[in-house]
Amino acid sequence: MPSEDADEMTPDNGKRTITTSVTGPPSPPAVRLRLNPTLSGSGTLDGGWWPRSHDAGAELPQLVAGLDPRFGVIIRAMLNMDVWDDHPRRVVAGPRRIHMGWYHTMAADRIYVVNADGERFALLVVAPEATEESAGIAMAMAAEGKDGTRPVEALTASETAA
Repeated sequence: MPSEDADEMTPDNGKRTITTSVTGPPSPPAVRLRLNPTLSGSGTLDGGWWPRSHDAGAELPQLVAGLDPRFGVIIRAMLNMDVWDDHPRRVVAGPRRIHMGWYHTMAADRIYVVNADGERFALLVVAPEATEESAGIAMAMAAEGKDGTRPVEALTASETAA
């Protein structure tokens, strides 16, 4: 009479077969990003981004991956250096390096990115410490594409400071 484990026996050697699932490293969390559907590139806000930390080296590759499908191949990013913990000259994003520009005089609540065609886009940067509700409001306002919406207005309306 076969044992209870007969269905786990291999027919050729009589040893148990152990099945394990192999998984890779956990996927990085999705980028928290809202984009204007028209993407005017006219100097007004083209969307909003809510990074999870002030670690530029960790946050920017995910942002670039989220922007590439809509903005084209991103080759440069410019940020205010006073609100980020690190200031890499280049950030590796997939198979390429993104050239970074760090400025004291640039608004802390913005990031500018430039694609391979030379088009420049502006995103509102919501502070990582923001609540989910206030960050959502600020990113939605930034993505509306209204010419009058400025980063400070979006952040103030959501009670979020960069």
